[in-house]
Amino acid sequence: EKEERIASQEEEAAAEAETEMLEGRQSHEWAVAAMEREKEELIASHEEAVAAAAETEKLEKLERRQSRELAVAAMEHEKEERIASHEEAVAAAAEAENLERRQRREWAVAAMEREKEERIA
Repeated sequence: EKEERIASQEEEAAAEAETEMLEGRQSHEWAVAAMEREKEELIASHEEAVAAAAETEKLEKLERRQSRELAVAAMEHEKEERIASHEEAVAAAAEAENLERRQRREWAVAAMEREKEERIA
């Protein structure tokens, strides 16, 4: 009976040791799995941050390009307005010169008419 009790106690001790070992192994596996999940979440978070930074950079480049294009368009518009204004000024000067010549001709004709009438009279 004593031997059976000792054998039973040894079996219990061995079973307890095995249970503790299995529980330790399970805890270790859970910890490893938790660390793996955390690592994957960190990688995903990093990848999202990299993608967001790339998108931000792309949008900033687009914004700079659009700003340059708007500035160029504004300068072209201003240039066209100056050209048009210059052309209008040249046309107005030519018109003024034509009017002045016409007026001189009319005065000259009027003067000749007066001279002719004075001679006739």
